[in-house]
Amino acid sequence: MRKHLLAMFGLLAGISLMAQNITLGTHLVKDRRYYSQNDQHFLIFQNDGNLVVYNNQNQPEWSSKTPGEGSRAIFQEDGNFVIYNSSNRPVFSTNTTNKNAANLEMQDDGNLVIYNRRRNALWSSKGGSNGNNFGGNGGSNTGSYNNGNIYKGFRFVKGQKIFSENYNYYLIFQTDGNLVMYSNGNKKDIWSSATAGSGRSAIFQEDGNLVVYDSSHKPVYSTGISSSNIERLSIQNDGNIVIYNNNGSVVWANKK
Repeated sequence: MRKHLLAMFGLLAGISLMAQNITLGTHLVKDRRYYSQNDQHFLIFQNDGNLVVYNNQNQPEWSSKTPGEGSRAIFQEDGNFVIYNSSNRPVFSTNTTNKNAANLEMQDDGNLVIYNRRRNALWSSKGGSNGNNFGGNGGSNTGSYNNGNIYKGFRFVKGQKIFSENYNYYLIFQTDGNLVMYSNGNKKDIWSSATAGSGRSAIFQEDGNLVVYDSSHKPVYSTGISSSNIERLSIQNDGNIVIYNNNGSVVWANKK
């Protein structure tokens, strides 16, 4: 009996350790709780596909905003933490590829953090690093998607930043309804949809068209393109917004 109890205790201790420190290559198990060391917070990849941080009163503090989309979540060997949909397309990413990430931690303060080998924070759910905002209000799905790429069907959330891979530029659907591209260093406005005061929603549609709609669901901005061959919209390291087709050819760009 004593041996069985010791074995069970060892198993629970192992699960607790894994919960606090998620290592490279780990696939999160749906509906499993990954607790902080003090048991006051936990991370869970829910059955609905949403990744959520809760406190010990089951109140959500942060989420990836991927309900109905997330099929699998993995802290990849390249250091990027990604949630994929059933078509194997990323719907959330921390954009930490090849930055020497070492572990993902559910901390005692409720902060979900990716550290490198020197214990420098590369990404955080409560404020980020490198001067970037990664969702400090506990509910924003900020950061970037597959190194600056978003795919058809993507709906922008107001206040959400989609960063280029080098973090020098980001695209944001502002609370005033304007879709704007900024230079991250000096906050310079590079491009906008000119829909301030009228934009209610912004969608990279299934037909490949990037559209901003008003409150009556009438388009107030559109790239004017439509093709089944369109694959992705890219926020590039040179500050250009480009829509590509499946062959990698440019279909539309904000810089001519």
